[in-house]
Amino acid sequence: MPGIARDEARGAVAGITSQHLFTLDMASSKMQIVGEVPAAGRIAISGGAAYGRDGGSHVWRLDLKNASLERRALPLPAGKWENPLSWSKETADGLLYTADAEGRVFSLDAKQGFAGPLGRAPLAPVGPLAVTFDGRLFGFCGEEMANMFCYDPRSREVANLGVAASVIERRRYGYQFGDAVVGRDGEIVASMLAPKNAAGQGAKLGWKLTFQDEFDGTTLNRDKWNPNDPWGRERNHELQAYVKDAFTVRDGVLRIRAEKRPAQYDGAMREYSSGMMSTYGKFTQKYGWFEIRCRVPKGNGLWPAFWMLPDPLGWPPEIDIMENLGEDTQTAYFTNHFRAADGRRGSKGSGKIATPDLSAGFHTYAAEWRPDAIIWYFDGDEKFRSAEGVPQQPMYVLVNLAIGGGWPVPPDASTPWPSSFEVDYVRVYARQ
Repeated sequence: MPGIARDEARGAVAGITSQHLFTLDMASSKMQIVGEVPAAGRIAISGGAAYGRDGGSHVWRLDLKNASLERRALPLPAGKWENPLSWSKETADGLLYTADAEGRVFSLDAKQGFAGPLGRAPLAPVGPLAVTFDGRLFGFCGEEMANMFCYDPRSREVANLGVAASVIERRRYGYQFGDAVVGRDGEIVASMLAPKNAAGQGAKLGWKLTFQDEFDGTTLNRDKWNPNDPWGRERNHELQAYVKDAFTVRDGVLRIRAEKRPAQYDGAMREYSSGMMSTYGKFTQKYGWFEIRCRVPKGNGLWPAFWMLPDPLGWPPEIDIMENLGEDTQTAYFTNHFRAADGRRGSKGSGKIATPDLSAGFHTYAAEWRPDAIIWYFDGDEKFRSAEGVPQQPMYVLVNLAIGGGWPVPPDASTPWPSSFEVDYVRVYARQ
């Protein structure tokens, strides 16, 4: 049975047909036959490479950039490796996970030629797998793929999570089951919450937590945040005044409240008020993982954002980890603004990224900022990356809810007042 996978961030497809492995550049529609592999099982795409397993004990890896194919022999036991063969995406430490038709789950390091058994799933066969940010492995299993299970590398135990949903529900709707998030196509895409264990909230394997606010108090923590715009002036022809009383914290959630309430700002009376908070002068970091879990408001003129600016104050650079326009809450935007080598200002953005209704529930947005690239994630799934104009200086974090301006449509009679941008947490990590 042929397998096929798509890397949306790079516009590439890899697939198997009649035992031939091929790549397809979606922009140019150029197809290239790379080699021959048995048509066995799923294909996984992660980190610019496609992975699959042949009929023997070999895992193959296809570099999508240069179309080079390599095979690695792995000490996998004899078994039923025909379809369905499950794959996870590659983790930060380079591991993948797979399962045979009998329900045995293995971790694979194709580069080092290592395979390790993790245990047996509660039911067979095993379907889609996903490794979450805290290192846990989630998977579907059973004849109808209605059961879910979890493998925790700390306890080395496989736990049966029970029946997640019927086949029809899994195919038609995206939903959260425990800590796992399931997309509309039935794939497990991310973990919304890291476990609250001895390591504390936000534990992330391979990373050190450097900044964290879970908003578990009753007021905005002024030791971590400034409740104002560091620049103190109008931006982008926006209509709001940023006021210090726009923030409330209750039940573990921060709310930035936008109102149709006159307030003075930057020498003028504004018709609307809202809030911006930043870590300027309190926390900056060069490179790392920057993440927010939040729910955006819906309504014309509303413009929530999670972003970064340089310290000392200046512009560019600017990394927009998440932006949304309230008139279309089924689209997210990820952008890097920079100054090119010739001195001109430039930007590299994702354009419109289709999402579920972002106002209907909480979602995670993250950017991994490396010295040579920025990679954006939505609910744990890579959506866009750029190697152009990557900042090389420390930056601070901002969270705000703007109103109007040069990008969104203006607020009108349909805009609900008040409206709130809800934030569950903000976390920043550095590589260990």
